[in-house]
Amino acid sequence: MKLFYVIREGFAGLFRTKFSSFTSLFSLFLSVLLLSVLSRIGYSAYEFAQVLKQDISVEVFLKNINPQRTTEFRRLLAEEEWVAKVEYISREQAAERFRAEFGEGAESLVELNFLPASFILQVVDTVQLSRINEKLSDLRNVDLVDEVVFNAALLEILEERTETLATAGLAIGAFILLVSLLLIYNTIRLTIYAKRDLIRAMKLIGATNSFIKGPFVVEGFIQGILAACLATAVHMFIFHALIPNQIPQLGVLEWPFGRWFYLIGSLFGISLLVGWWGSYWASSRFIGKTTLTRDSLLPKSAR
Repeated sequence: MKLFYVIREGFAGLFRTKFSSFTSLFSLFLSVLLLSVLSRIGYSAYEFAQVLKQDISVEVFLKNINPQRTTEFRRLLAEEEWVAKVEYISREQAAERFRAEFGEGAESLVELNFLPASFILQVVDTVQLSRINEKLSDLRNVDLVDEVVFNAALLEILEERTETLATAGLAIGAFILLVSLLLIYNTIRLTIYAKRDLIRAMKLIGATNSFIKGPFVVEGFIQGILAACLATAVHMFIFHALIPNQIPQLGVLEWPFGRWFYLIGSLFGISLLVGWWGSYWASSRFIGKTTLTRDSLLPKSAR
């Protein structure tokens, strides 16, 4: 009976302050939807950056060294944690690459036999640029190494863009979630004000604060569930109907970590947490007051 009363009153609270409830619900819906969109796009951008990083390599040109030292140096390079793959390019292979790139007109230059042997190092895609530069500084000091060539500019741009997108998305999402929290707090406060006479009567007959707070906390949960359901529906429409139809080149973007439930579960968790926090905060602050007056519940600007 108690549980039925708490749930029934929780739903009824949404209709006592319709405009405030709609405002807080819509704000929470927008914040959760924005977080889901940014998460989906951000993850896809991260995956794209990782694919591009697989094409970024370091070429280590060698001095004239004997085969034994070359083999030993290759083994040491392969053991480095930032190196995914090591490919050896002999002087003959370097000459073939030079002919392929510059055509037959380069034959006279090839005959000069000036092209050195080298190692092409495939960089591990999770390694940061600062770590790679640190390792390359050590490589340049090795007596077997003549020169190290690395296109750091592309990798630096990729990292900067990915970090900027993640930072901006988190900042915007956190701000909107904070606004949603405050709106839910204000909605519960107005609901408490609308029921002030009933709450006062319940206290007089011995109702505890936890019993009185139950419906308001349930109301916050309901707002969280509704916001998450709406955000999930719109998210599905955007990424599985709108984008594939309007921009078919993109297709359906990947779910974070390859499974839908990671993102959707996180959205429901965040939405429920914000709804619960806002309602619990307001009910804990105002239900405990011995007298529920207009001045104690309404905002200062409305007093």
